Amino acid sequence: MIIKKKIKINFIKKYDWSIIYYSINNHYPRIKIIIPKKQIKLSTLRNKYRRIIYEIFRINQYNIKKIDFIFKINKNILFYQKNNIKINILKSLYLEY
Repeated sequence: MIIKKKIKINFIKKYDWSIIYYSINNHYPRIKIIIPKKQIKLSTLRNKYRRIIYEIFRINQYNIKKIDFIFKINKNILFYQKNNIKINILKSLYLEY
């Protein structure tokens, strides 16, 4: 028997990325990062930005809500400095809904 739960999915377009977040009865927050190859061609750059975002999330995971996040990154993130990425991602993670 399969039980399907209704999940409220929220979508936010902030800065140069999109955030989809939804709540399932989690005991901790989770994150998924999507960086399309069409947006950023070099895999080294895609991995670099993925590592930056994972690190920000890992350090702050106890301070954010226990929901699932999906980040879809745009190519304009290439023009950000590392500190600006951190500040803007943190603003995005502290969502109020």
